[in-house]
Amino acid sequence: MSAMDGLQGNVLAEYGSPHAVYVFATVADGAAARGWLAARLDRITTHRGWQAAPSGVTLNLAFSHAGLLALGVPEIRVAHLEAFCAGMATRAEQLGDVGPSDPALWAKGLRENDLLIVLTASEQGTREQAGLELLDSLGDGGLLAVHQQYTHPREEGREHFGFQDGFSQPAVAGAATGPRVGEGTLTRWRRWRPLALGEFVLGNRDEGGRLPPAPLGPLGDGATFMVVRKLAQDVAGFRRYTEAAATRLDRDPAWLAAKMVGRWQNGSSLARYPDGPGPAAAVDRKASHFSYAADPGGIACPRGAHVRRANPRDGLGWQGRLTQRHRIIRRGMGYGAPLAAGSTVDDGHERGLIFVAYQAALERQFEFVQSQWLGDGNALGLGADRDPILAPEGSSGEMVIQGRPPVFLTGLPRFVTTRGGGYYLLPGIAGLRALAAGAC
Repeated sequence: MSAMDGLQGNVLAEYGSPHAVYVFATVADGAAARGWLAARLDRITTHRGWQAAPSGVTLNLAFSHAGLLALGVPEIRVAHLEAFCAGMATRAEQLGDVGPSDPALWAKGLRENDLLIVLTASEQGTREQAGLELLDSLGDGGLLAVHQQYTHPREEGREHFGFQDGFSQPAVAGAATGPRVGEGTLTRWRRWRPLALGEFVLGNRDEGGRLPPAPLGPLGDGATFMVVRKLAQDVAGFRRYTEAAATRLDRDPAWLAAKMVGRWQNGSSLARYPDGPGPAAAVDRKASHFSYAADPGGIACPRGAHVRRANPRDGLGWQGRLTQRHRIIRRGMGYGAPLAAGSTVDDGHERGLIFVAYQAALERQFEFVQSQWLGDGNALGLGADRDPILAPEGSSGEMVIQGRPPVFLTGLPRFVTTRGGGYYLLPGIAGLRALAAGAC
């Protein structure tokens, strides 16, 4: 059997469905919940199933540490998985979830839950109908929905700050679909190669040649760890800051925003097109074919720009080997209606991103990127400067845009606030069957 035969969908190949609902639930009756799961095993969308016949509706299930225990999984099966067992809320300080992002302010259903059900659809009406049927089934299945989050299509694939997003995912060995040239890791011969499957799918060897720690038994077969964060975006505040700073610097606000993010609004990289937007990344097959080592001073793409911090590529030297163990696969979707074009006044409606990431090692991948590269500039030679987009409360609020002369940004406010989140195990089909049978 192939290493990917039991993997659930949307991990190595994106669905691309524009509509989704994330249902966070708790287990009220373990036996009934196992029965509910057993009745839906044939409906779970798998990686292979999606490749063979993409469907209009998808269904996937992930479980928190508490959820596995509620379904009868012995603690010894997962006790060695420190971050997963602790949960996101208990690791808030190192993740920058302080001040307005403190877990004490999260909705309870986003802080304490057992099961995450993700349903996507190609049409809004189809999603609404399937979502209602799903919610109606929970009560008799021993489950209680504690939070629901609907997402909506994004015009031209743009997130709320106005940037096209969703591309530049890691190239993965054995994955037949997805990333393009430049999305793997560089070799000493300056060629790109895909990353080891074990960086993302448990039970396979990672870039270090080892098997990442996984749940014992069938739960570790064809599984991955899933990070989910509800991130509210202050779009009005972002526009006000970039317009005011651009006026002070006698620059175009779009130029300033691009320098903060590290790419132009159409997704083209500053590393390739430092003076103006290139072809839209969504259609440019070589959009990710660039190297930060060729721009060590950050003249083209600032060293502190968001996307350069999130994936420094070979910018830290050693031909990118310092970054290849810290990659994640992102599958986020936007929520909330867009703020009116050109408006810098908050309309009172929340909008943002349901951030989703898949990886084999929570500490080494998501947590490292969040705390070391985005939350602390020291590892990147940036001192105390933190990420200009995701900088947490109490950060320095500064950024240097390298150039001749350089530009200094100060007083950067918080543009993104965490509203909730958690760590989940996305089991493979073998693990789901074992859970349903109480055989873990």
